[in-house]
Amino acid sequence: LVIALLWLIGLGLVLVIAATSPYFRDIRQVVPLLTTAMLFLSPIFYQMSQLPENIAPVIEVLNPLATLIPAFQDLVFYSQIPPLLPLAIWTGVAAVLLAVAFPFYRRAARGFADVV
Repeated sequence: LVIALLWLIGLGLVLVIAATSPYFRDIRQVVPLLTTAMLFLSPIFYQMSQLPENIAPVIEVLNPLATLIPAFQDLVFYSQIPPLLPLAIWTGVAAVLLAVAFPFYRRAARGFADVV
């Protein structure tokens, strides 16, 4: 479930980026910067409990990896079921993102030949 959820969020983001990059070419330079920032703001090298109490909730809201990586760690390393509410919230976010991203991509794809 966690890997599928991460894949669905990634698919939605990729569709939006793919739809906008022919029109806004600077997105190609911004995406690696945002990816690097998401990596360093993800709890891979640290625990979320090590962050100050006022920063941790902001990172959890803005970065899906901050919720999904600890959930994956709970499943794999500790054989525990992760908290379901954050996963349910990100599932809703993924559903809305995909519901917006697919039609957005279809509409934007009509003009790709004119722009590229």
